[in-house]
Amino acid sequence: MNLQQSQSRTTSAGATRSLAEIDHEIAHLDAERSRLLAERRRVINFVGADEVAIGRTGTLVTLDGVAIVGANDVKFGRAQVITASRKLDGSIDLDLAATVWSEDSTMPSRDANGEVEYLTANGDIVPESKVKLVAASA
Repeated sequence: MNLQQSQSRTTSAGATRSLAEIDHEIAHLDAERSRLLAERRRVINFVGADEVAIGRTGTLVTLDGVAIVGANDVKFGRAQVITASRKLDGSIDLDLAATVWSEDSTMPSRDANGEVEYLTANGDIVPESKVKLVAASA
């Protein structure tokens, strides 16, 4: 079996699709998802629940009043992979104990809907649409 043959898969309906056809469909679905996320963001009223005016400083809490203790961040960096193995499903399993990490930068994590994720005092992760600003307590 050559590479081209191995990159064709039979679907559950019995049709054969090439890797290129699948990649094209994924690109189309990604574009539709981006459009829908932009529309979702326009519909959400992020400031509607806030108890402080725009531009004023406040404290972040969930809509239920649980304190926000930080943003759920993604750390970018480099990893020098010393050893790894292949799992049965074909994915790579890094030997983290033998990997050297160096951090380059940090940015807020976003959920599947593109919203910034926040960490609550309870240890839960909540999206931006479930957070409001309240007057800072003295």
